[in-house]
Amino acid sequence: MALAGLAACGGEEASPLPRRAVTVDVSTETAVAEVDPRFLSFAVDTAQALGGPFWSNSGAKGAVGDLVRPPMDFSDPALQARIEPLTPSFIRIGGSAADTVYYDLGTSPVTEPPEPFELVLTAPLWARLMELVGALDLELLWTLNAGPGTRDDAKAWQDAQSRALLQHAADRGDRVAVWELGNEINGFPFVLGLSEKVEPQQYAADVALARAMVDELQPNSLLAGPSSAYWPLGGEINPILPEFMPLAGKDLDVVTWHYYPQQSERCPLRELPATAEMPLDPLLLDNADKWSAEVEGYRDAHAPDVPVWLGETGGAQCGGQSGVSDRFVGGFWWLDQLGLLARRGTPIVIRQSLTDASYGLLDGEDLSARPDYFNAVLHKRLMGTRVLNVVASDPSQAKLRAYAHCTAPTAQGYTEGAVTLLVLNLSQTHVAELTDLGFPRDGALWWHLDADGLESRRMRLNGRELAMQGDALPDLSGDPLPDGPLSLAPPSYAFVVLPAANAAACL
Repeated sequence: MALAGLAACGGEEASPLPRRAVTVDVSTETAVAEVDPRFLSFAVDTAQALGGPFWSNSGAKGAVGDLVRPPMDFSDPALQARIEPLTPSFIRIGGSAADTVYYDLGTSPVTEPPEPFELVLTAPLWARLMELVGALDLELLWTLNAGPGTRDDAKAWQDAQSRALLQHAADRGDRVAVWELGNEINGFPFVLGLSEKVEPQQYAADVALARAMVDELQPNSLLAGPSSAYWPLGGEINPILPEFMPLAGKDLDVVTWHYYPQQSERCPLRELPATAEMPLDPLLLDNADKWSAEVEGYRDAHAPDVPVWLGETGGAQCGGQSGVSDRFVGGFWWLDQLGLLARRGTPIVIRQSLTDASYGLLDGEDLSARPDYFNAVLHKRLMGTRVLNVVASDPSQAKLRAYAHCTAPTAQGYTEGAVTLLVLNLSQTHVAELTDLGFPRDGALWWHLDADGLESRRMRLNGRELAMQGDALPDLSGDPLPDGPLSLAPPSYAFVVLPAANAAACL
């Protein structure tokens, strides 16, 4: 079915811009993939949860940041009000700090952890986290410490610390959906030092031990790993997956990997320095598809029944890039990557992070919403779990990207058989124009998102500037789709709900 392009707020441009005709065709007979209802999920870094060093907006270059806040107050009504629109989702407590935590869950915990541990998890901190999980529609993914403090002289992981945490959770009756063994095992030499490298064979033995522990103490939980880090151009650094997966891939319930499309100025090593142009480059956007296919290839060969999750991702590595990851332009990468990975059938994508640094969905100081927070909320509301195939004509010329899902039942204008389109015009010079929707337009609605510039802190929805109203969301309702030929001005993006599509895959 041929689909039309979308107009900038339904009005005339101030000055004429070149127009390029683009046709997109959506296959509606069958879905090409189905994702989890918690597909779009988010992370809180362990350093944020427990009060350790994390990336500040002006963070020093290095393996970790220089911002130290108190442990996150998960009972804060303002924080909970901002999390609720992102549910259902997983909340991942992970990141590099996860491999430095000392679990002291008794009644008189230490104030300073023994070396080489750096942070302390106490029973009250754990209780506050679990209260948040219980209060909202969240599932917890907790990254267990697999760092130096948990290893013997031969580098073998010892399970005593993790056993204490799993037993504590079991005694309380806590439901922990996923236990993940370590954060970016392949990145240990870069974050913890060259002497801390863990070989794939050793990590396979570690996973076997963790498998037995989870089966014994938390049999209803899943075990995930190795959360291997991928770079945008070079792929898996210090590769672990090629050797680990044949040895122990089947011992996992979830294969996790991490991906950032570029590296911020905070990173001591930068393969692809972050710019505002990267999220508009189709070739660079496609790297997420490329590396996802590689990870899935290892899974297919050695553990075909195990799902692959993108367990951590953000606009740029090392806290995100100020002026890019926290601005309007970041939404092109964020929404495009969600579209690419949903089309692949990736069940879960976890955004780093909920707050702070430059890649946080929310500003850490006042919890004000950044553009990607609103993008995430709209994606949750409008894009359902069944994914449809879309083919765009000449996308390299027009720089238009298009994705389609069956409409989420929570969407404004939802009817059975409805289709939601996500269309992004990556061009800075051309209007993407289409004339034939290919679907009945009865009741069609659209959400057009633009801004005063790529680096704008604020964006508009159908001409209305978006900002939180105290702790409440602003008006996020769609407008009737304009009649006649429609165009998507450069650069902007839009969701369109077509209630009368009557797509067989969505019935």
